[in-house]
Amino acid sequence: LRFADNSRYLFILMSSMKNFRCIWLTKSEKVVKEIKKKNLECYKSNSLKGIYYSLRAKWHIFNHSSRDISEYFTNFRAQINLWHSTPVKKIDNNNYQNTFLKNLIYRIKKIFFKEYLLLGNDEYSLHLLRHFPRDKYLKLITNLPRNIILNENNNKFDYLRTDYEKDVLKEIKLSKKKVIGYFPTFREKRRELFFDYEDFDRIKSLNDFLKANNLIILFKMHQNSFKEDKSKSYSIDNEKFNTFISKLSNFFSLDYECDLNSILSVCDLLVTDYSGVAFDYLFLDRPIIFYCPDYEEYKTYPGLALDIEKQKFAYFSKNKENFEKQLKEFCFNENQFNKLHSSNRVKMLNKIYPKKKFLDDILKIIN
Repeated sequence: LRFADNSRYLFILMSSMKNFRCIWLTKSEKVVKEIKKKNLECYKSNSLKGIYYSLRAKWHIFNHSSRDISEYFTNFRAQINLWHSTPVKKIDNNNYQNTFLKNLIYRIKKIFFKEYLLLGNDEYSLHLLRHFPRDKYLKLITNLPRNIILNENNNKFDYLRTDYEKDVLKEIKLSKKKVIGYFPTFREKRRELFFDYEDFDRIKSLNDFLKANNLIILFKMHQNSFKEDKSKSYSIDNEKFNTFISKLSNFFSLDYECDLNSILSVCDLLVTDYSGVAFDYLFLDRPIIFYCPDYEEYKTYPGLALDIEKQKFAYFSKNKENFEKQLKEFCFNENQFNKLHSSNRVKMLNKIYPKKKFLDDILKIIN
């Protein structure tokens, strides 16, 4: 449905290599047009060409599940599930029932078709294997940062951004304001944005503070919370609140198709909760606030792979009062605010993404 996430960046890199023919398959006509404009190969997954190449392809590489390409054809190809790099939150394993028949099918398939799950740092990622049926994937510990566009090749890869992403960057630049990126993860059927702000007048007061200090909050709901995603996590409350704050002068909403990693480079400060975007942002060596009003509840279920309260590379806030205090500290002395965790951010970056060529393991397996 989107041109986004790990799949997008691996596709961009591998498309530039002469020994691979990479084809993006999508369920969105809009995505087909966007990618073809960049002289990259793309088809609707249910078109004749999409079905043909699904059957012909040696590898199916996707980002979440086999349904990303084709629930039917992907099961009979070699696979790499890129997932979302290293996760902060634990992943519930209630989605699958390991019946004898299912396990038998997985074992037979693995004789003919290899299936790999791409994990980040094994200290924080191995619990992901529990999310899938027993023995479905051979693990692949590597490090695929979703930051190719935001890093030092920012200008070189600008043409690979979507038109919408380019427009966002242009508008942000013209505003000449400091940017706070706010990107929380989803909640089951409830609001995820500023959900401890029960009084909407307080949100308006926050907007006044932003205006007075030449700041904007660039925010995006998790993709599961958009109606377009057709996810069970969709909530009308999220959509209504999103519409409300989008109308405030110093809040800037990003749409469903926008990939966060294409715009992270404009953020002077990142605010998140349990999202892996915090690890992507480490490449920029800029301050991070973990804003987690439901921390006690969340660490019980679904649970955390990283103890956010005890980590030392970012600020931590359990409520709106402390969060607003930290925003004021950022405004008062940005340099000091940035320096506090700088050395620990570097240590965490090297822990999550060890300094090696992150494509080597993937390409070795594909070849």
